[in-house]
Amino acid sequence: MSTQYYNFITSQQCRMARAALNITVRDLAEATGLSAMTITRFENGKNKGSPDTLQTIAAAFQGRGIVFIPADDDLGPGVRLILEDGEKEAMQPQTYDQKTAEIICDILSDGTPLSSVAQDSTMPSLSTINRWRRENKWFREEVMKWMRLRGRG
Repeated sequence: MSTQYYNFITSQQCRMARAALNITVRDLAEATGLSAMTITRFENGKNKGSPDTLQTIAAAFQGRGIVFIPADDDLGPGVRLILEDGEKEAMQPQTYDQKTAEIICDILSDGTPLSSVAQDSTMPSLSTINRWRRENKWFREEVMKWMRLRGRG
Protein backbone atom coordinates (compact mmCIF):
# COMPACT_ATOMS: atom_id res chain seq x y z
CA MET A 1 0.00 0.00 0.00
CA SER A 2 1.31 3.45 -0.91
CA THR A 3 1.69 6.04 1.85
CA GLN A 4 2.83 8.90 -0.36
CA TYR A 5 2.39 12.48 0.79
CA TYR A 6 -1.01 13.43 -0.55
CA ASN A 7 -2.04 17.06 -1.10
CA PHE A 8 -5.63 16.74 -2.28
CA ILE A 9 -8.41 14.89 -0.53
CA THR A 10 -12.03 13.98 -1.16
CA SER A 11 -14.96 14.99 1.01
CA GLN A 12 -15.31 11.36 2.13
CA GLN A 13 -11.65 11.25 3.19
CA CYS A 14 -12.14 14.44 5.17
CA ARG A 15 -15.04 12.90 7.09
CA MET A 16 -13.11 9.64 7.59
CA ALA A 17 -10.04 11.49 8.88
CA ARG A 18 -12.11 13.52 11.34
CA ALA A 19 -13.72 10.31 12.59
CA ALA A 20 -10.33 8.61 12.99
CA LEU A 21 -9.07 11.53 15.08
CA ASN A 22 -12.42 11.94 16.88
CA ILE A 23 -12.57 15.67 16.14
CA THR A 24 -15.44 17.96 15.22
CA VAL A 25 -15.78 20.30 12.26
CA ARG A 26 -15.14 23.15 14.70
CA ASP A 27 -11.88 21.47 15.87
CA LEU A 28 -10.74 21.13 12.26
CA ALA A 29 -11.71 24.74 11.53
CA GLU A 30 -9.63 25.97 14.48
CA ALA A 31 -6.66 23.82 13.45
CA THR A 32 -6.71 25.01 9.83
CA GLY A 33 -7.84 28.61 10.19
CA LEU A 34 -10.73 27.87 7.81
CA SER A 35 -14.35 28.51 8.67
CA ALA A 36 -16.52 25.67 9.95
CA MET A 37 -18.97 26.49 7.14
CA THR A 38 -16.24 26.03 4.49
CA ILE A 39 -15.39 22.61 5.90
CA THR A 40 -19.04 21.58 6.24
CA ARG A 41 -19.84 22.63 2.66
CA PHE A 42 -16.79 20.69 1.41
CA GLU A 43 -17.71 17.57 3.39
CA ASN A 44 -21.32 17.71 2.18
CA GLY A 45 -20.22 18.04 -1.46
CA LYS A 46 -21.69 21.53 -1.84
CA ASN A 47 -18.24 22.96 -2.55
CA LYS A 48 -15.31 21.13 -4.16
CA GLY A 49 -12.77 23.30 -2.32
CA SER A 50 -9.95 25.33 -3.83
CA PRO A 51 -6.51 23.71 -4.16
CA ASP A 52 -5.26 25.88 -1.26
CA THR A 53 -8.17 24.81 0.94
CA LEU A 54 -7.64 21.13 0.15
CA GLN A 55 -3.91 21.39 0.84
CA THR A 56 -4.56 23.17 4.14
CA ILE A 57 -7.01 20.48 5.27
CA ALA A 58 -4.74 17.64 4.10
CA ALA A 59 -1.72 19.16 5.87
CA ALA A 60 -3.66 19.51 9.13
CA PHE A 61 -4.61 15.85 9.05
CA GLN A 62 -1.20 14.63 7.90
CA GLY A 63 0.46 16.55 10.72
CA ARG A 64 -1.62 14.47 13.13
CA GLY A 65 -0.85 11.06 11.66
CA ILE A 66 -3.43 10.64 8.92
CA VAL A 67 -2.26 8.97 5.71
CA PHE A 68 -4.48 9.42 2.65
CA ILE A 69 -4.87 6.41 0.41
CA PRO A 70 -5.82 7.18 -3.20
CA ALA A 71 -8.46 5.14 -5.01
CA ASP A 72 -7.39 2.29 -7.24
CA ASP A 73 -9.26 0.05 -9.71
CA ASP A 74 -11.05 -1.95 -7.01
CA LEU A 75 -11.30 0.31 -3.97
CA GLY A 76 -12.25 3.90 -3.31
CA PRO A 77 -10.08 6.45 -1.51
CA GLY A 78 -9.46 6.00 2.20
CA VAL A 79 -7.43 7.02 5.22
CA ARG A 80 -5.17 5.34 7.76
CA LEU A 81 -4.03 6.61 11.14
CA ILE A 82 -0.40 6.23 12.12
CA LEU A 83 -0.29 5.63 15.86
CA GLU A 84 2.62 6.86 17.92
CA ASP A 85 2.97 5.66 21.51
CA GLY A 86 -0.38 3.93 21.15
CA GLU A 87 -2.51 7.03 20.57
CA LYS A 88 -2.64 10.39 18.88
CA GLU A 89 -3.41 13.50 20.85
CA ALA A 90 -6.52 15.40 19.81
CA MET A 91 -5.97 18.35 17.49
CA GLN A 92 -4.88 21.37 19.46
CA PRO A 93 -4.58 24.64 17.59
CA GLN A 94 -1.28 26.36 18.35
CA THR A 95 -1.42 29.99 19.38
CA TYR A 96 0.92 32.48 17.75
CA ASP A 97 4.41 32.51 19.28
CA GLN A 98 6.74 35.36 18.29
CA LYS A 99 9.94 33.46 19.10
CA THR A 100 8.89 30.49 16.94
CA ALA A 101 7.83 32.90 14.18
CA GLU A 102 11.30 34.50 14.26
CA ILE A 103 12.96 31.07 14.08
CA ILE A 104 10.79 30.19 11.06
CA CYS A 105 11.85 33.44 9.34
CA ASP A 106 15.53 32.69 10.08
CA ILE A 107 15.15 29.26 8.48
CA LEU A 108 13.38 30.80 5.46
CA SER A 109 16.23 33.30 5.09
CA ASP A 110 18.57 30.35 4.44
CA GLY A 111 16.46 29.40 1.40
CA THR A 112 14.51 26.57 3.03
CA PRO A 113 10.98 26.21 1.58
CA LEU A 114 8.07 26.86 3.94
CA SER A 115 6.75 23.32 3.39
CA SER A 116 10.07 21.89 4.60
CA VAL A 117 9.99 24.08 7.71
CA ALA A 118 6.55 22.71 8.57
CA GLN A 119 7.73 19.11 8.20
CA ASP A 120 10.19 19.60 11.07
CA SER A 121 8.58 18.01 14.14
CA THR A 122 9.74 20.93 16.32
CA MET A 123 7.87 23.46 14.16
CA PRO A 124 4.14 24.17 13.83
CA SER A 125 2.24 22.46 11.02
CA LEU A 126 1.86 24.19 7.65
CA SER A 127 -1.79 24.94 8.43
CA THR A 128 -0.78 26.60 11.72
CA ILE A 129 1.96 28.63 10.00
CA ASN A 130 -0.56 29.76 7.36
CA ARG A 131 -3.05 30.73 10.07
CA TRP A 132 -0.31 32.74 11.80
CA ARG A 133 0.37 34.50 8.48
CA ARG A 134 -3.28 35.53 8.29
CA GLU A 135 -3.38 36.67 11.94
CA ASN A 136 -0.06 38.52 12.31
CA LYS A 137 0.98 41.31 9.96
CA TRP A 138 4.70 41.21 10.86
CA PHE A 139 4.92 37.45 10.31
CA ARG A 140 2.92 37.63 7.05
CA GLU A 141 5.23 40.33 5.65
CA GLU A 142 8.41 38.50 6.70
CA VAL A 143 7.30 35.19 5.20
CA MET A 144 6.23 36.91 1.97
CA LYS A 145 9.59 38.72 1.78
CA TRP A 146 11.51 35.43 1.89
CA MET A 147 9.11 33.69 -0.47
CA ARG A 148 9.46 36.55 -3.00
CA LEU A 149 13.25 36.31 -2.79
CA ARG A 150 12.96 32.60 -3.61
CA GLY A 151 10.53 33.38 -6.46
CA ARG A 152 7.60 31.67 -4.69
CA GLY A 153 5.44 34.62 -3.66
